[in-house]
Amino acid sequence: MLVQTDDLSGEMAGYAIQQLLDLGVDNVQIVPTVTKKNRPAYLVLIDCEKELLQVVENFLISELYIGGYHLLQAHHVSFDTHLVERTVDLQSEKGKVSAAVAVRVFGSLDQPRGVKVDHDSLGYLCRRIKAELGVELSLKKLQTLVEANVLANLCDKVIKIRL
Repeated sequence: MLVQTDDLSGEMAGYAIQQLLDLGVDNVQIVPTVTKKNRPAYLVLIDCEKELLQVVENFLISELYIGGYHLLQAHHVSFDTHLVERTVDLQSEKGKVSAAVAVRVFGSLDQPRGVKVDHDSLGYLCRRIKAELGVELSLKKLQTLVEANVLANLCDKVIKIRL
């Protein structure tokens, strides 16, 4: 579903996302755009099952005062992904920090095409490295380091990394 609106505040956009998710839609994205006469506007993309269309329509009319929408027919292509957990052992001169991390593997487990470590797992690990080892490491650097090592050693349940 594609909805166009040029009368939506940032606060109302956040409210709309949460309300639509609470109604059961699969996903909501709000994209800023510019319309005729250089007016700021939003494109609202709503992914939901046909059974929810009436409920979503009611919300759009009553809360956002939307006069209509575009119903898009799309075919979603899903990649082969797996969610696995690995323990990461980070070793430095000052000691070791170990933590479990959630990893999304793209492709098969025996021939992965890529990996992505869960953001919350990385944040937790980053805070522990600073607190327990006194090592300042940016989240982005930690992500690159952990993902490269996990990808290279995916078969191992424990991934050992030297800082």
